Amino acid sequence: MMILVVNLLGAPLHDPNLPGVFGGGEVDLYMMARLFARLGHEVHVLVRGLAGEAEREVEGIRLHALFPDGRAGRRPAQMLAGWRALSRLRPELLVAEIISDQSAVAGAWGRLHGVPLLYRAANQRDWLLVAEPGRYGWWERARFRLTLAGLHTYVAQTREQAEVIRRVVPEERLRVIPNFHLPQEQALPEFGRRSGILWVGHLTRVKQPRRVAELARRLPGIPFTVVAPTQAHAEEPGSREALALPNVTLLDSVPFREIQPLYNQARVLLNTSLSEGFPNTFIHAMHGGTPLAAVDVDPDRIFREGGCGIQEPDLARLAAGLERLHDDEALWRGYRSRVEAWREQRFAFAPVEAAYREILAAVEVGIRSTGSR
Repeated sequence: MMILVVNLLGAPLHDPNLPGVFGGGEVDLYMMARLFARLGHEVHVLVRGLAGEAEREVEGIRLHALFPDGRAGRRPAQMLAGWRALSRLRPELLVAEIISDQSAVAGAWGRLHGVPLLYRAANQRDWLLVAEPGRYGWWERARFRLTLAGLHTYVAQTREQAEVIRRVVPEERLRVIPNFHLPQEQALPEFGRRSGILWVGHLTRVKQPRRVAELARRLPGIPFTVVAPTQAHAEEPGSREALALPNVTLLDSVPFREIQPLYNQARVLLNTSLSEGFPNTFIHAMHGGTPLAAVDVDPDRIFREGGCGIQEPDLARLAAGLERLHDDEALWRGYRSRVEAWREQRFAFAPVEAAYREILAAVEVGIRSTGSR
């Protein structure tokens, strides 16, 4: 089956030599593209640009540039370019994540041409568009409706998302499948060979980087590593300056394929976001056997039920908890064991692979029954 994944910012995930800044949604789509290729499907990925090339093949996956000349133009031109790309490639299954102009194009084009869409929830906005639509403008709501127009399956990241999304998506089209990373063999360092607190994200308001700076000031004896790919147009003013502290190492860019060792070497992964879907950073941390800490978020009840770390909205109390977790080996080992247990219970790869096999098999049955390509 020919599958087209719409992942406009995902080019540097497939090829680290390509420029770009990506987030968790792009990582999700990258993992799905690799999984589908591993399952024997013909996988294509629509990206924004390829450094002047129209197409490029990487590890058996074909990348297509939406804007080969690098000029995106205005919104109508961008949407027209997306429509033309889909009409040229003629996929049998569309895959998208993150409500956008291009997800709307994918849903509408798929509805018109009888091509099903597999949509995966990306962040809190996905279900707030259902729960609190008044928070968003007409175009945001319209893009959401257009995206769902050609829906075959809506994949929620967590149970909480599914509880809201089922208001607008029929039960038979709704699945809960956690984020995943493809399995990899790795030796994980023990407590004595780790050090410091890791934070990964964009320096945007929703990620609250100033909270990291405040915690680092309160904990001058603990090293912090902050990985924050440059995203100047959206960065919170002054956030980089706030992180200019003696115990903070600020890394502008780490290739995705080289970032896992940072999780494996840290004693704690810190999340300071105001909201999240289910952060891919948590997946990285769980694969690294690294305890978690957060200020506001508790996705999939990973703290409340899983006991995978500490969640505390008061920064003074959180700083005290981080210091104990970082320095107390017995405490750290207890949290690490719960992280590993939660990973095996909720984020094992085999059930995820089986769930996607089932979805793709259903799509193929539909294709055969209609006789369409």
